[in-house]
Parts: sequence; structure tokens; C-alpha cells
Amino acid sequence: MQCVRYVNKYFGSNVIGNGCDWYNSSATTQVSLQSGCVACWSGGVQGYGHVGVVESWDGSKMTYSDANYRGDGEVITRKNITEDEMLDLFGSSYEFQGYVIPD
Repeated sequence: MQCVRYVNKYFGSNVIGNGCDWYNSSATTQVSLQSGCVACWSGGVQGYGHVGVVESWDGSKMTYSDANYRGDGEVITRKNITEDEMLDLFGSSYEFQGYVIPD
């Protein structure tokens, strides 16, 4: 499963485009880090970006899930990680854009 399809399925939304398109999409609202938001990146080797779900956030640790992180379509959930640990999951070819919620 691709990352965009996973996030759309998680929220029951239909945001169109690649992961890099979510942060500035008219179908999303930019927010600060919170439970139930989408983390957005631009870039990547092919330029598609990436999106994933912050399922929960308690002010210091989160549960974060995404799909296709390794290019194999698998959904991975990471529990009890910090925001810095989440941001460090991706190499230097990705640039973190921020957080959104689908409208």
C-alpha cells in the first residue's frame, strides 16, 4: 500500500496527490503536532514525498504509523517514539514540511 492511500484510508478522506502535496493541499488544514494529525514530507529519491499518521501524542511520545516506508507497501506502527525519532526515520533527501489534518 502506498503512503497516501494508507493515510486516506485511516481518516476516510480523499486527499489527492503525492505525499509532498498534502501540506499545501486545499483539502487539508495545517496544525501543530497533535494526536490524529498527518506528518508531511517533500522530496525523496523520486520526489513524491511521504505522509504518515500521528495516531497519538502525549506531549513527549507518540504512536506513528505509515505505509511503504521501505518501499515494500507494508504498514508499520512505531510506539513510544519522540518527535525527533520520527523525524529521523527519513534520510536527508526528505524535507519535513509540517502537520495537517484532512478536511
